[in-house]
Amino acid sequence: MNGVTATRSAPNQLDIFWLDSQFAVQHESGNGTQWGFGSDNLAGIFTTVPAAVASDTTQPNVPRRLDVFGLGLDYRMWHKRLEGTQWTPNWEDLGGIFISSPAAIARPGDLIDVFGVGLDFAMYHKVWNGRWSPAWQRLGGTFSSAASIVSSDPARIDVFARGADFTLRHRSLTGSTWFSEWQNLGGSLASPPVAISWGPNRMDVFAVWTDGGLWHRWWDGNIWNDWESLGGSFTASPSAVTWSPDRLDVFALGTDGNIYHYWFLDQAWNGREVMSFGAQDIGGGFTSGPTAISPAFNRINLLAPAINKNLYHLEWNGTQWTPGWAQVPGGQFRLPTRYRFSVDNVHVTQTRALHSDTDTAQASIAAWNWGVQNAVQKLGDLGGIGDPNDSQPNQLHFEPITVELCETALFNYLVVNNDHADQKALDSALTKAGTSLTSGSVKSISNSLAAGVGAIVGIELVGGIVAPIIGSLLGSLVGWLLEQVGDVIFADCDGIVAAELISYLGRDLHLKTANGGLSVTTTHHGTDSNDGCGGNSQYEVTWTITRV
Repeated sequence: MNGVTATRSAPNQLDIFWLDSQFAVQHESGNGTQWGFGSDNLAGIFTTVPAAVASDTTQPNVPRRLDVFGLGLDYRMWHKRLEGTQWTPNWEDLGGIFISSPAAIARPGDLIDVFGVGLDFAMYHKVWNGRWSPAWQRLGGTFSSAASIVSSDPARIDVFARGADFTLRHRSLTGSTWFSEWQNLGGSLASPPVAISWGPNRMDVFAVWTDGGLWHRWWDGNIWNDWESLGGSFTASPSAVTWSPDRLDVFALGTDGNIYHYWFLDQAWNGREVMSFGAQDIGGGFTSGPTAISPAFNRINLLAPAINKNLYHLEWNGTQWTPGWAQVPGGQFRLPTRYRFSVDNVHVTQTRALHSDTDTAQASIAAWNWGVQNAVQKLGDLGGIGDPNDSQPNQLHFEPITVELCETALFNYLVVNNDHADQKALDSALTKAGTSLTSGSVKSISNSLAAGVGAIVGIELVGGIVAPIIGSLLGSLVGWLLEQVGDVIFADCDGIVAAELISYLGRDLHLKTANGGLSVTTTHHGTDSNDGCGGNSQYEVTWTITRV
């Protein structure tokens, strides 16, 4: 999710929107160099960053007009309009129930198209043509991201979104007719796609893939050219702009917290320019994907939320970038679907070994197709005489993890008693097992959603083994887990004493954490141990998910 929405509402005038610490919509207007032309708290409480479009104001006697869309706490689509200098007093309810950020585009003839992914993961469409169409039109498909919309011709719009199987999907509207069904353009997208057009018969689409690299595919008027990798290692959706034919500028947030810039000129890609100059002035790096907008020829305005929760701005004036990031007035920002996942306590009621267990724990997290993150921590001796029964891990946590409403979060942990293996080998084996469990679960859920399953009740792993989405994995799954840990020899009383997989669809996760977070203690009844050991173990593990 990009933390800021930007649009151009009048010549040399930019309008930006974001959510503040209370998830209300904030609006700031300026010319890029100066802000404060208009500052508004549009109120409300929203579950996604808003979408905003500006209608054509170049015609004589046509007042400046902005339309803003967001999902409320009820996940319905809400709308607010600015005409001239006056906002409509209340948010208008457009209905529907959605699990994606809204996407909108303004077209000539006073047309506005709005899109959202519904509870059935299909795409829905509503039109303003002097008044709103009475019902949301179901366009089908199965999606796991918001739409990206581009118009390469006044009579045509093209809609792109990430499918449930992580491929790029595309459908076009010409006049009032939708073209056939959704086209599969391939790929393995981690981020939602970003589409732009520099003119008739030209469309470019960018996305970060599961390998972390930035990828690009384009329509040249005749064919879709195959995906090309621009490289890099990125953690959020890119932003792309064009200010003339044969010119593209793309920005993305790197894993190091810096923003990187690629540009296409004279039929060749250039970059990667690091946009980190002056970063020391913003408290050390950025925390959300940047937003770029080109208000005029050879002009770019770049906006980005920083770790200190302020918004910053950089401008290309046609010759050079401003020497440092300037803070945008209007207060702090917050993303509504950003979380901390943690293993907080491991309690031993009964050890697996005769006297005490020597435990190591591992945790993994995957926010849909973004790849797996891992952490390992040695817990030491637990449960014996003179040994503590509890351990509070301080390394088994991940934040911030962004999980959009139509995505899935997969969080798992393993605790093993093993006092024989080399610690580095044990850490490596546990990381391998956690990664295998998490990545296999991502694939299983993706396949289920693509097949039209609306609720995930279990995750099928290799060999037909079905894992519960919440609860202990000990029992029939231990054999599979031991195979994954196979690089380590378990001797005597060694064994897996706790294992759990936690999986939530993004909307369910948002609901579960609405009142201060979610904390669960799971009891793990151990499996049979060898003769001379302490019998079946019993562990209790407490894990927590909170919004940050």
